[in-house]
Amino acid sequence: MVEGFPKLEFTVGCNEQEFEFSKELKSLDSAVKIIADFDFMDFVDISFEEVSRYGAQISQMEGVLNSSANLFKVEFGVDGEGYDPNKETACLFLVTTPIGSHVFGVIIVLTGNVVEIDNARFRLLTKDVAIEQRIVSEKDESIPNKDLVSAIETIEKRYDEKYSVVTMFDKKC
Repeated sequence: MVEGFPKLEFTVGCNEQEFEFSKELKSLDSAVKIIADFDFMDFVDISFEEVSRYGAQISQMEGVLNSSANLFKVEFGVDGEGYDPNKETACLFLVTTPIGSHVFGVIIVLTGNVVEIDNARFRLLTKDVAIEQRIVSEKDESIPNKDLVSAIETIEKRYDEKYSVVTMFDKKC
């Protein structure tokens, strides 16, 4: 305090207010982590509107890349013959998210035993998660379905001998 002047009090920061764009910052942080995880070195152009619109998807993808097996909960039904619930199960998923000018995707495989929860419906008791393939394409350049099906079928063959394989991807689309 300086003599002859009134005492002045102030605070620095915004402790009393919620930051208006915290979700967008979290999504942007997730996007940066995904890009780093993919070792992607090309330029990715993303707008604030895209971060806002796809933020939940982007954060979900980061979660998929960094979650342990016990955090995945999978329930599925089986149509047709050939599925053996007494054998360990491998569930294949394709997960994608747009990040600005690109689309990032992974083919993941969750493995474990199943319990029947209903008639021909099962719950996977996940023991392990593996990211089998990372995929990146430019947003305007779609990956042909036949290439995705080929990649998934290659992964199915790797698991087919030891596991009952369940693919959560419609190969006809």
